[in-house]
Amino acid sequence: MVLRYPFLLLLAGTSLGAAAADAPVIRVTPETVSINDMSRPSSEDSKNNVLCGMHIRAHAELPSGSGHEWEVAISIVTNGQSRLAGVSLGTFARALESPVRSPRAPAQQLSIGLSTSEERAPVRLSGRPNADNGVVGQVADDMALKIFDALDAKVPIVLDAVYESGDHEVVLLSQQGGKPVKEKNAGHGAEAPVFRCLAHLVAPSAEGESKALVEVPHATR
Repeated sequence: MVLRYPFLLLLAGTSLGAAAADAPVIRVTPETVSINDMSRPSSEDSKNNVLCGMHIRAHAELPSGSGHEWEVAISIVTNGQSRLAGVSLGTFARALESPVRSPRAPAQQLSIGLSTSEERAPVRLSGRPNADNGVVGQVADDMALKIFDALDAKVPIVLDAVYESGDHEVVLLSQQGGKPVKEKNAGHGAEAPVFRCLAHLVAPSAEGESKALVEVPHATR
């Protein structure tokens, strides 16, 4: 697995530096974007969940025929009193006609927002990148909810990342394609799996492991 979905994210920051303060901004709109709703059922009661969120996978073709890919997970957990929102990001390069993808440099600065607003919420990165240069961090929970609403309405979100390589990239993400909508279960708004999950979000049990993460395609309108 490239991305991790921790129940609690550390607040310790990572050194941001000023590596790409003046670097040209690379703007990308991936041709392929898929979104899954995520949930992790509680070990005590499968009707409740200890994690809710969305997992975004995107692919953009480069002029050379090779491609870049992004995996972004935005999740919300609770300790029973307050909610915490986390973000995971992994980026990859795939050579022309190759089934193998290689990790790109890890992000050292990251923010997210909506395409309809200039507001960008910083993601407070924590820990070291994993083996695939994936990073995790914490974002304001109200921004996470805005992101869920936007993706549900097919309003593009903005991922703004500065990498250790010095690249500064702004990626516009909006679902392209997806699971057909069923006539009697539109699966949007309050009826979308991610929002049904959030209505039953509980703190993880102190005893016993939580169940496996569940991902289902987010239905398109």
